Parts: sequence; C-alpha cells; structure tokens
Amino acid sequence: MEYKENMLCYEDYYRLRKSVDWLNFSEQQAQKALSRSLYTVIAVENDQTVGMGRLIGDGLYYMIVDVIVHPAYQKNGVGSQIINMIIKYVDNETPVNGRSSIQLIAEKGKEKMEKKGYNVVTTSTDVNIGDLFSTKTEAVLVCSKEVDGKKIAVTAAFYKDAEEAKARYEKVKAENEKELEEQKEALKKAETDEEKERINEKIASLKDFKLKRSGKILVFGNKKAVNDYTGL
Repeated sequence: MEYKENMLCYEDYYRLRKSVDWLNFSEQQAQKALSRSLYTVIAVENDQTVGMGRLIGDGLYYMIVDVIVHPAYQKNGVGSQIINMIIKYVDNETPVNGRSSIQLIAEKGKEKMEKKGYNVVTTSTDVNIGDLFSTKTEAVLVCSKEVDGKKIAVTAAFYKDAEEAKARYEKVKAENEKELEEQKEALKKAETDEEKERINEKIASLKDFKLKRSGKILVFGNKKAVNDYTGL
C-alpha cells in the first residue's frame, strides 16, 4: 500500500464515497471543497485509489473529514494510517508551545441517518455535554427528527476504549431502571388525575428509552431512533 499526499482528485473522491454508500455532492461543490483542503492523503494499491482523508481548518481548529476506505480494503489499518498522517501534518504545522484542536468527522452511521431524514450533529471531546461523556470519548453523534409531531433522537458516543464504554453503559442502564421503579412507586401514591397523567408520561418516556453497546460505541435514545441507527 502506498500513501500519497495532496493528490486527491474529484473522480476518486466521488468513487470512494459511492463505494461506502455515502451521499455525493455536486461536482461544483466537491471541486470547490477539495481545492480548499489544507491537506489530503490517499491510499493507493495497484494504481487504484482505495482510501482517502482530508483536513480542513484555520490553524487553530482542524477537522479530519471524508475518511473512507473502500470496503475491499477495510480492517487492514488503512484508515488509521491516513488519520495518523493527517495528525502528523497538524503537529508539524503547530508552533512550538502552541496547541491545536482536531476533530474527526467520519462517525459511523452519519450518512445512513441523514438518508433516513435525521438531522445529524457531531461534536468532539472539546464539547462538554454532561457526565455521560467524559474526556475518554473521541466523538459524539446526535441524530434527531420529528415523527408524527413528536421529536425522536439517538445519540452515539464513541469512546477511546471498550472498558469505558462498558462502564458508562452499566451506569446509564442502572440509573434508568432505578428511575423507572421510582416513578412506578410515585404513581401508586399519586392522588390527582393531573399528577397521575404526568407520572404516566414520564414512565412511557422511560420505557421508550433504549440503550445498546457495541465495543467502544454506546448508543441510546428513543427505541425507533436507536433501531434506525443500529439497523434493527
């Protein structure tokens, strides 16, 4: 496998996105975006581009985008090598005693969820959004949309190690189960119809909550949204 710098062309960009079933942009949009890349890396095998990655940014904040490896060459360390080369480039560009922030925008399921009508927001570990996400998360993907007038959402948290993801899974699961039992007890003691209605709505919301874990990834949210993300 050979890795080449700053040689990503539109034809390879379009073909690789299509190979993993990602939505493509218009040629005009893509050409403009490619021309504004700070740095690109392609992986070449037998004169064929089989992987790519791009870096965009302003010198302080960077984003690694469009990291794609053709399905026939996945799970061979190609994507990791592309990312490592991009990170090395940023390190070399960062002045002595300076610092840079790098975000990776290539989260699993992003394109799939957009095709299903979800609004997708990605964040890096620079964003503090609660105890569920520690500094051990690499990225967080939040997908939401309205179904029959009701907002549903799913969040996928990408942790740096499986043990951290497992610990968070067990914590959230226990907390949800505890709150459900507490609400059931509260319902037994409720005296007014208004109070009962409010508690029943909370119980329904807790029962609609779904939590799944796969290795380093923790997925949770409304049952339908989680099923859309996991493909169930």
